[in-house]
Amino acid sequence: MVQQLFFNLERLNMNLVSNTKTLIFDDNYDEISNLRDALDKLRIQNLYINFDECKSEEIAEEDKFTNVRFIFADIVVGKARTGTKADVSAIITSITQYISKRNGAFILIIWSNNKDELADELIHELDVIEGYNFFPVKTLKKAKYTKTTTTNEDKQKLLDELISELKQELGNNTEYFNLLRVWERDIHTAASETFNILLDDLTDKNKTHSLLKNALLASAGTSVTTDNIAKRKNLWNTLNMVLNDNVESQLHSLEIKPEIAEILNSLDNDSSISTNELINKKLLFSVTNATDLKMHPGNVFCFNSYIVACNHLKEKVCGYTNNETLVNEIINDKEFSVYLKNYQEKNTLNTKQRKAFRKSEIESFIPILLEFTPYCDFSQQGYKKARLIYGHLVPIHLGNYIWSNSKFIYKTPNFELENDIKHIHKGKYCLVLNIKHIFTTNPDFLSNFDLLFRARKELVNDIQHDIASHVSRVGVTSL
Repeated sequence: MVQQLFFNLERLNMNLVSNTKTLIFDDNYDEISNLRDALDKLRIQNLYINFDECKSEEIAEEDKFTNVRFIFADIVVGKARTGTKADVSAIITSITQYISKRNGAFILIIWSNNKDELADELIHELDVIEGYNFFPVKTLKKAKYTKTTTTNEDKQKLLDELISELKQELGNNTEYFNLLRVWERDIHTAASETFNILLDDLTDKNKTHSLLKNALLASAGTSVTTDNIAKRKNLWNTLNMVLNDNVESQLHSLEIKPEIAEILNSLDNDSSISTNELINKKLLFSVTNATDLKMHPGNVFCFNSYIVACNHLKEKVCGYTNNETLVNEIINDKEFSVYLKNYQEKNTLNTKQRKAFRKSEIESFIPILLEFTPYCDFSQQGYKKARLIYGHLVPIHLGNYIWSNSKFIYKTPNFELENDIKHIHKGKYCLVLNIKHIFTTNPDFLSNFDLLFRARKELVNDIQHDIASHVSRVGVTSL
């Protein structure tokens, strides 16, 4: 019966993808044995965890489960089956103990008996814990699928009822979840193909050694480093490029199932929610941490930390001390003045208040420095100077007042920043660079700057191209 259930769930577009990782939290294995058999029959990767026997010791974050997409959770401990808030705490503890906050979205199927109030309690308690993104399903009554005495007719009736309940509960809430899981599966397939390319013969260690060494050097260049973190990054970069090639290759051969085609077609519809800035943040920039190299193309530094470092070490500041003057270089003053005037009239500001408002808007331009040293120089670790360009993070409501036709201004698309970046308020920005203001410095000096985030290689290459075009422009002297 349970096997049939899951085959019907697939027809509901739950579309349980092969090798989807599923965890089952229960305190009685006998009650989930049929469920596991059904998942095994469908080739759904699953693991049983007795949450009543879970130990209280902490599991390191890197050792917790990731890529879990379905969780079946009982919320009643023991044979008495009474159910208390303590039981809810037990399952919450187990989920947070075993599931990483880096896991991503999952479907939480509350696999229990007539304990709606406890199910609501579980959903609420887990929802307030930061880092866990899930969609709850609480219509699946455990007792129905552990019965062994019902007739075939009763089983079919019960199955039909369950399908109806799931349709009502899920609605359209999981369609995009399913689409992304299909993508996730395809990525795993491409990763396996990449793995096979590099390790097609386990007995030929010399061949594998040569392939991995050359893959490392392809990204690192001929330079040799003893830094294992740098080695891993260089090797991973090359492997990721091979992976991307495998992903693109399989796009031409993969079959598109009708239910997936339907979801893809739905993407043509307009959405009232704009998420461009969030996507652009992922496409254009990467998050950095304390261990990241301060000397790396694309690094975006806090300009104020540069000023502090110069004063502390008695270095030259290159004259970039008056931020307002530098902001005025990139603003279309005519259009900006119209904006200020309209704001003044709308909010009935006097002249003094208008000046104060203008000053506050100018101060919202966050000065930064971006390193644009060529990647080939960086890979060879042979350059003597780091190349920097001055710019600003500009709130998007002011981005329209940046000169749009100036050849010395580089402006990125709008993107969204979270509130976990030092010196920067959460919000939507564009990055504006002033090609008039480029300079070099000792690479070792960069260690004194606060690293905010890093522009991705494609964006850095585009910036480098604009700088090169501006620097190499031809001028003619005439009267």
